[in-house]
Amino acid sequence: MPHVMALKDGRNETVLDLDDALELVERYAGHGLREFLEEKLSDSEELEAYLEELAKSHGEELERQGDHQRALLNGIREEAEALAGLLDASWLDRKKLKSIVKNIWRMCNWEL
Repeated sequence: MPHVMALKDGRNETVLDLDDALELVERYAGHGLREFLEEKLSDSEELEAYLEELAKSHGEELERQGDHQRALLNGIREEAEALAGLLDASWLDRKKLKSIVKNIWRMCNWEL
């Protein structure tokens, strides 16, 4: 999108992109300032690319962690449902209760 820049001498210049702006800098402030700005802009572009890659890699890791946590919670829920079913039975099967509790503890300990 074009921008109109008002210069100190009262003239207006149309700037279409960064290169146009850098040409204005070079014309009115010199080549050294243009090189300085290009160097700083290059550093910021590298940083931006690094941050995008970092966000992408961490986003994938967070998604994997979320999938793992969902699977773990589903497993614990299934064990808790089995435990609830055993507790509702007319007689308690202590061996099965102990096995289910052991499974829940094992899943929790894996995560700790």
